[in-house]
Order: sequence, then C-alpha cells, then structure tokens
Amino acid sequence: MKYYIVNEFDRPYERHVAGEYNGKLYYLSRALEPEMKQYDGMANDRATPMEDFGFSIAENENSVVFNLINSSKVKYKSAKTGEEIIRRWQGMMNFSLPLLDIYNLEK
Repeated sequence: MKYYIVNEFDRPYERHVAGEYNGKLYYLSRALEPEMKQYDGMANDRATPMEDFGFSIAENENSVVFNLINSSKVKYKSAKTGEEIIRRWQGMMNFSLPLLDIYNLEK
C-alpha cells in the first residue's frame, strides 16, 4: 500500500497520513478516531508520498511503521508570496499507525 499526506492544506503530521485503496485515500487515524471516517474516499490528485517527507515505511501484521530517515524534499507554493518553500514534517519522527482495514471501509 502507498501512504500519503492528502494535499498541501493538511498539516503534515501523523494524524493526516492516508493510505490508498482503489485509487482513493483514507486516513489511517480513522481506526483511532471514528470522526475521521467522514473523509473516506478522498481524491489523490494532489497527494504527497510519505517518502518525499523523508520516511522509510514498513508494514507488519497490524500496523504501519514510519521512521524519518531523510530531510523533506516536499515543496509547496507559499500562499503569501507564491514562492516554492520546503514543507517539513511537523509530527513525530518515528511512529506507527493501524493498517487500513480495507474490509471495513464502508462502516
């Protein structure tokens, strides 16, 4: 599975990590915070891969483990100046989240 920050408006931290399933995005935090399910099925046309923020990613039986190993290479345009600026990760450097439960996406 691929993992993303959905778009330049989402703060890049662990709560906003989304997994892709059938071309749509789902926040992994939906398993911990049911209110995040309201965003299920987001488009991935402006998504930024977690690897671009500098993460290595490993899946195990029940979770996805993210480890920050490199500097971010993500650039977004500044709303104020229009200049491209580096967007750094703003969350924990090492964390894990539950795997996306693809069998219960509609619940």
